[in-house]
Amino acid sequence: MTDPSLAIQAAEFLRKRWGGFRPSTFVGLGSGLGDACREMTVVDEVGFDQVPGFAPPTIAGHAGRLRAGTWSGEPVIVMLGRMHLYEGHSVERVVHPIRTAAELGVRNILLTNMSGGTSPEWVPPLLARIDAHRDLQQGWLVEFTSDVAALYSDYLGQVIEKAASEAGVDLRHGVYAGLLGPNYETPAEVRALRGLGCDMVGMSTVQEARVARELGLECAAISCVANFAAGVVEQTIDHAEVVDAGHRITPALIALLGGSLRRLADTESSSGTPTS
Repeated sequence: MTDPSLAIQAAEFLRKRWGGFRPSTFVGLGSGLGDACREMTVVDEVGFDQVPGFAPPTIAGHAGRLRAGTWSGEPVIVMLGRMHLYEGHSVERVVHPIRTAAELGVRNILLTNMSGGTSPEWVPPLLARIDAHRDLQQGWLVEFTSDVAALYSDYLGQVIEKAASEAGVDLRHGVYAGLLGPNYETPAEVRALRGLGCDMVGMSTVQEARVARELGLECAAISCVANFAAGVVEQTIDHAEVVDAGHRITPALIALLGGSLRRLADTESSSGTPTS
C-alpha cells in the first residue's frame, strides 16, 4: 500500500525541479504511445525512480518517465508509461500519479491506453474515446452502474470530439473493460465481455479514471485499439505487434491530442476552465 500523503511529497519534489512551471493538464501515454508527445516543448524530464511514490516500469513499451512542458500551448505533465496492478503494485500505487497531478494543481486528466477490440467491425489500429468502463480488475462479479459513465467528463469528451473532427481523425467511442492481466483474455472471456456491452478490453485506466473524478478533476480517456481481442478473428496476439500498432496509430493520436490541448489552452486563456 502506498501512503496517499506521498503525493504531497512527490508534488513538492516536482515543484522544486520546475520552479515557476505549473501544469494545467496531465497526459498519460500507455504502451508504445510515448512518441505521441514528440511535438511538445520540454521543460524538464525525470525518471519514475527519482520521484517519491513512483515505481520503475517492468513492461516493454513503458519509458517510466515524467515530462513537463508545453504542448499546443497548454502547460502539461506527460507520464510516459504507467504502473499496473499485474506488476504487483497496489491500487494506491497505480493511482499515485493522479493524486500527484491533483496536488500540482492540474485540472484535466487525459488518459490513453492500448486495448483489444471485441468487434470484428473495428479493424485495428484505430482510436476510440472511452464513454464508460467496467472495472473487472477485482474479479468478474463486480456491479456495473450507470454512475461509471459519469467518471468521464462531458466537457473533455466534447473537446476531443471537436479536435477529431477538425483533424479528420476517425474516432470511435464505447465501453472499456479493465481486467487485471497480465495474460490476454481467452476467447470465452471476450465473448462474455462483448455480451456485457464492452467494446474494448485492457489492463489499465479504470482505477486512474475513478480517482481522478473522486478528486474533482475533469477526466477523459482515449484507447488505441491495437488488435482484435482473442477469438474475434483467427490470429494470435503478440505484445510486440501491439506496440507496433501503437507506432502506426501515433500520427492520428498526435493530431487528436494536439488539437484537444490547443482547445484547452484557448479556452483557459480566454475564459478560465469550464466545469462539467
